[in-house]
Amino acid sequence: MPTRPTTGGQTQNSIEGTTNPRNLGDLWNVALQHHEEETGTKLLESTIAKDFPLHPAASEEVLAIFAAQGQSFEAFRARGRKVLQVLKPTVHFICLFIDTGAEAGLATVPGGKAIFVAIGVLLQATKGVSGLYDVIEHLFRKIASYLNRVPIYLNSSTQPAPVLMTILVNTCIQVLEVLAMTTKYCDLSTKSVWGAVSRRTKDYLREFIGGSEVKTALEKLEHLTNAELLAAVAQTNTIARDVQLKIHFVANEAVLRGLREWIQPPNAQPLNWEKKRHLDSCRWFFDGKFESWKTQQNGVYWIYGNAGAGKSVLCSSIIETLKADPALSLVYFYFDFGDTTKQDCRALAASLVFQLATCSEACQSYLRQQQTATSPTYDELLVMLSSLVKLAGHVYIIIDALDECPEQERDKGSSRFLKHLCELDVGEKDFHLLVTSRPEADIWVLLSSVTHILSLNDDQQHLEDVSAYITSRLDRNEYRWSPDVKERVYGVLNERSNGMFLWVDLQLLRLKGCISIADVECALNELPSDLQTTYTRILERSDPSKASVERRRRVFQCIAAARRPLRLAEVVAIYCMDYESRTPLVPIEDFENFILESCPGLLSIAVEIRRNRTQRKSVQFIHFSAKEYLMSAELENAPTLAHHYGFDDYSANVTLAKICLSALDLDTTLPNLTAYASRYWTEHVTSRNEDDLSDRLETFLRTGSPSFARWVSSHNDGHTHGGDTAFHCAARLNLCHHVEKMLALPWSNSSSTESLIMTPGMHAGSALHGAAVSGHVEMCRLLLGHGALIDATDEEGDTPLHDAAARGHLVDVVHILLEYPAVDSSDATARCRARNMRRKTPLHRAAFHGETDVCRLLLSHGAVVEDVDERGDTAVQMALEGEYLDVARMLFEHRAKGTLQVLPFARKARETLRGLVKEDADEPWQVILEEFASQLEDPGDGSTSD
Repeated sequence: MPTRPTTGGQTQNSIEGTTNPRNLGDLWNVALQHHEEETGTKLLESTIAKDFPLHPAASEEVLAIFAAQGQSFEAFRARGRKVLQVLKPTVHFICLFIDTGAEAGLATVPGGKAIFVAIGVLLQATKGVSGLYDVIEHLFRKIASYLNRVPIYLNSSTQPAPVLMTILVNTCIQVLEVLAMTTKYCDLSTKSVWGAVSRRTKDYLREFIGGSEVKTALEKLEHLTNAELLAAVAQTNTIARDVQLKIHFVANEAVLRGLREWIQPPNAQPLNWEKKRHLDSCRWFFDGKFESWKTQQNGVYWIYGNAGAGKSVLCSSIIETLKADPALSLVYFYFDFGDTTKQDCRALAASLVFQLATCSEACQSYLRQQQTATSPTYDELLVMLSSLVKLAGHVYIIIDALDECPEQERDKGSSRFLKHLCELDVGEKDFHLLVTSRPEADIWVLLSSVTHILSLNDDQQHLEDVSAYITSRLDRNEYRWSPDVKERVYGVLNERSNGMFLWVDLQLLRLKGCISIADVECALNELPSDLQTTYTRILERSDPSKASVERRRRVFQCIAAARRPLRLAEVVAIYCMDYESRTPLVPIEDFENFILESCPGLLSIAVEIRRNRTQRKSVQFIHFSAKEYLMSAELENAPTLAHHYGFDDYSANVTLAKICLSALDLDTTLPNLTAYASRYWTEHVTSRNEDDLSDRLETFLRTGSPSFARWVSSHNDGHTHGGDTAFHCAARLNLCHHVEKMLALPWSNSSSTESLIMTPGMHAGSALHGAAVSGHVEMCRLLLGHGALIDATDEEGDTPLHDAAARGHLVDVVHILLEYPAVDSSDATARCRARNMRRKTPLHRAAFHGETDVCRLLLSHGAVVEDVDERGDTAVQMALEGEYLDVARMLFEHRAKGTLQVLPFARKARETLRGLVKEDADEPWQVILEEFASQLEDPGDGSTSD
């Protein structure tokens, strides 16, 4: 409610009789003093005050005290039950008033108790006069009628608004005022013995009701309770609006599902979330520097440290701390070396954009307006992120393990991410960014000049954290050493840890196996100095047999190359499998222990919390540095037994591709791997490794293969390879050597070759469609060389050129499809003007997707801007509807070079442009509207082209 200043520093509310709560203590003191002046009694010092508790357990306790105090009066004994009955609502109200904590800060003025004492004093003032009990009954019925709504608010789970609570407190004070006036009346009435004896009840009531002081006090009480009603209604409306907003936002979960499918963000929750939140040892971080970052507008905080320094644990502590503040919008992302869906900047942007959509109705509404049929690109997501930061208010963005995003991806995306955030106008944004990583060279260049930086490598409080961690670990029962041995272990580990929690864990794992003090001392003297040396020791201590080494290496390769974290059963199958044997695997009951015992030291079991809150376990390396170590050139060339475990990305993918193709065989002995193989084998088989996989490809990916037929039927969803033949699949994967072999089989002749080339596959497209849409230049050239038709159409009437034109990164494919000599002798212009079932040309498709380079290439080969589709739209209209300004300008300029004429259906394009000008005055749409006005005029000849 609006307020206005008053004298004495008080704030008088617009409702008369309500006062700012900070002055309520003074009001109580004034009320008590006034009661004393009117009745001659100091309430809290009276003899009956000691009977009343400050915080009664229930209203019955107070009523019992009144009953005990009134037993000395005969009239009370006769009518006490009735008196107590009418007192009950008022007592109940006062008890609730006390329970809500309304007296907090007023400990020296126990207002609730003062009212109970005042009631007791009033009852004593009746002196047992029966007629006055009628007055009291009338009084408290009147008070009860005013207060009967109050318990609704004080019993509610919603705390009354400050204005309402102030009115309720003032109501209590006014009740005390009414009691004072009534007590004064009773005192005056009983001082005249004759009057007290001779007056009838109706005389008392008439005098009581007509008395100016009592009447005035009751009128003020009524006024306050009316004000309370108005404030309560206002609060109810506010609560209703809040609840309505919340219900509406929750009701849009269906919208969020649609946004998730469109944006395709990875799960924001990292693997082993619970483990990342342990320790309770990061409190030192939340200091003045942290608070400075929190309050500095657009502040950036970079925390860096060595591998295994506990950066992710610290990051999770920061997230938990920020979650406690509901006033801010918190979003976060964990890069993860073990999950390919979290290893690029597009995944980062998608995750943050989607999380911001859940922060407010405004953010969600904005994204709904941006939603299109195709998933947004990284650049489009950055634009959305910038807009969402403006809408979301105080935005805190936490990014963990930036170094686990591959360097090539960092080079392409990290600087653009920061640039988009920092280029926003200062007045439009309030974001706070925190990043953790190792101090890689490119990250150092990117972040070394930000507002806040912390190095964990030399931060004393972090080192003390590690020391405390060592102590807590040694205190566990698993280390049954004497105190002096533990002290020795603590000293050595603390001295050599260099702030690395992971290094400490690995050394304690080694020390745990020591059975004597001599063993402990020997192990301490041989402690490796860093993680890489530690990893080497772990591998050297493992079972050195050739079979065991090969099985462990195979597991390491597959975990490193897998497109998603591998499940426990999958890793067990990979370890136990035998390429040359069809014998079923030996049953294993405890997968977790089997994995950790068979591949000790470098693997851990990760727990993923899924969206439905269920858990799923997978296997990963203990740290990113372990994967880097195994794939390093140093290990491959190391003069130790550990070098047998080394591998690179190529060999890892070949290994996993072989396993996948084996798992897809009809007679497979690897059922636990079928699900992974079915989903991901096409991502491990590439043109680079097809020769190393030739034997398995010739078995699986061939015409008539029952294994392939089963696989493709299970994937007949229209989105991957559903409906393809083995030949189409090979073409989509760009397996040129394998396709050549299929075309050159001894039984092949010209008719069978033509059948392979022309047989329709997914969406009734030819193999050339598949190669073109996948962007495989060499495969397109190979298929064209064997007679593939450039003008072949799929079920939508699209040619391969239509498909390639819609994808800007396929300019080279478009070039080949335009210039390759066709079997049917069609020229480039005819190919450019080919129409699908909706009468769209390749230029329409390219303009619709904003592909500037493709549009330019098509125009140079004879594409015609004036060609219209079934709706009468030209490529210009496609560009305008997609708001692709550069494409629209280029198309207008191309027309201006020729014979100038009005654009077909110019009115529609003109109105679209005017709409764009109205929506976004900052974009130069008005310039285009004016510059190319001659192309947008009405024909003026009565034609209907417009």
